[in-house]
Amino acid sequence: MDGAGGRLLLLLLPLLLAAGVSARLFRQTAGDQAFTGVPLQVEAGGWTTLCAIHCARNPGCAAMQPSGDSSTTTTTTPPCPSDWTVIGTACYFIASPGNSESLWQDDSDYCAAQFGTRATLPAFETSSQYSFFVNKISGRVWMNIRYVNGQFSMFGGSSSTYWQNKWDMYEPGSADNGFVFFYGAYDTLWAVPIDPGPMPRTQVVCMIYMG
Repeated sequence: MDGAGGRLLLLLLPLLLAAGVSARLFRQTAGDQAFTGVPLQVEAGGWTTLCAIHCARNPGCAAMQPSGDSSTTTTTTPPCPSDWTVIGTACYFIASPGNSESLWQDDSDYCAAQFGTRATLPAFETSSQYSFFVNKISGRVWMNIRYVNGQFSMFGGSSSTYWQNKWDMYEPGSADNGFVFFYGAYDTLWAVPIDPGPMPRTQVVCMIYMG
């Protein structure tokens, strides 16, 4: 590795030493050449420098390991905002939007508008996450669960079915083909039809899923 490459690697080492949870394989492309000015054909050992460059270009990168003509970089999931509650693979934030009722779509849009596209309405997939709702929510909050293709499904990236054990008695009803809310008065899930009208509520729970 040339002197410039070595200096670049030393500058990047603090970034590259963090622990990671997944791996991604990068190979140099013409786009990389245009971005870095490094030729596509490099001398032996040059992939160490290119690997460091790739890591610097990817915000989640935490470590890297060159091998032959490729570079494996280890990435970490972006952390939750500091004022959110982290529970397992999700983090939650309880917001008070100011209005006293809303449609499911209104609160879904609210989370994305306030906290970015990673933020959705909430769900729970473990007893610890469910306990957060039991302890924090006394009224109604919309959940990231909808009726799709003949059944209620949880959105947001998880395949957990834990929530299905938290329906209130006789829920969902035969006419319920729309949305789901958590009702803190009973600590259970309730379903409503596709056109229920605005739901009375004072809080919105937003979630960022990290699984």
